[in-house]
Amino acid sequence: MIAASLGPVGHAAAAQHTYTVTQGGQCWEATPLGDGSKSVSDFYDYRSGNGTEFSSYGTTQLQRDQVSQLFLYRGTSGTSLVFLHDELQSSENETRTAGAITMQFSGLPADGSWVVEDDTYPNRDDNFNHSGSTSKIDWMWAPGRTDGAAFRGSRTEVTTPSLSSHSSARTHGRLDIETRAGRTPRTTSPGRSERGTVTSRR
Repeated sequence: MIAASLGPVGHAAAAQHTYTVTQGGQCWEATPLGDGSKSVSDFYDYRSGNGTEFSSYGTTQLQRDQVSQLFLYRGTSGTSLVFLHDELQSSENETRTAGAITMQFSGLPADGSWVVEDDTYPNRDDNFNHSGSTSKIDWMWAPGRTDGAAFRGSRTEVTTPSLSSHSSARTHGRLDIETRAGRTPRTTSPGRSERGTVTSRR
């Protein structure tokens, strides 16, 4: 599991905060991507419908095949916690695999919201279940596509995620979690019940 604490929204507040990630007895600093000029929704650029791959088109330079990533993004309305699964690939790539993962969240603040949900089309396979301060998300994606989400809130106290594969879908060959210190990735393979923290301090 990963617990996250994001500081107050706004450019000045975001600039005054330092974010650290702790997991498995290790601790490192995480720098949010983004300079506050673009919203997290525009950054993620989720597209659905005819002529699209129902995936994130704005994060292609960050995506990695069969890797789930957790990172911070500083947008126009503050700092968001972003989840990005797998990689958008061309249809000619025959090595593509489908994937699935379930994450559980608790302690979500009332003033926060899931501002990105990948996917959002009608009758989607994914399940986004939100109730008060808790959420449970089942992501399932086709070969060569992505899934993900972004949560934004001020003074965020987020307990995330309990990693488990979806019982009715094929899963990643790996369930690596990649956290980013800016654009430098740090990849870990946590146990299903291993806990980590993302915290902010002035």
